[in-house]
Amino acid sequence: MRLLLLVFLTAQSLWTTALAQDDFAEIHKEDFARWSGITSLSPSDIHKLWRSTSHYANEGDDDSSIELLDTKVLSSRRQILMVTSAGIPKCLTVAIFSTEVGHRKLWQENQGPDNYGFCDKLGIPVRVSVSQDRLIQVTTAIYRDEDDSSRVVVREYSYVVCGDSYRWSRSRDSLKPLPPGARR
Repeated sequence: MRLLLLVFLTAQSLWTTALAQDDFAEIHKEDFARWSGITSLSPSDIHKLWRSTSHYANEGDDDSSIELLDTKVLSSRRQILMVTSAGIPKCLTVAIFSTEVGHRKLWQENQGPDNYGFCDKLGIPVRVSVSQDRLIQVTTAIYRDEDDSSRVVVREYSYVVCGDSYRWSRSRDSLKPLPPGARR
């Protein structure tokens, strides 16, 4: 049985660039407090984890939000799984942290080895899952099928444990029907 962690579009992911930096700071503060209640990590620890996944030098420029913060699924390896999202279309960053002192980041990816980003495309959200043997899988739509435009090629990237980190293991493509709203 696989623990499936679906990452869905949330209201917090619909932030616009019109929000002021103070608004971002307040939204992040609320987000950290909410995740603290779910995970038992302190808001300051969650802030540190979130900040270490950022692509921005200035924290006030970062409009990313936490989609998932799981302290249980990789607890046997003493690791924390964090998924953040930003942008339109919504793109994900998947990161693993140690639960040891300092919550050191062990691994992070926001695209596959073929440079396709982990982004919601063609009406299909990105899916992040962790198998029983702790294989991390990220599934994302890549492009419309050339032979049938009502289907999309979906790529699953698999990452395996490699010491304290993870490395890409394989990619597998499959076809999925396009949602009715995306068929234009």
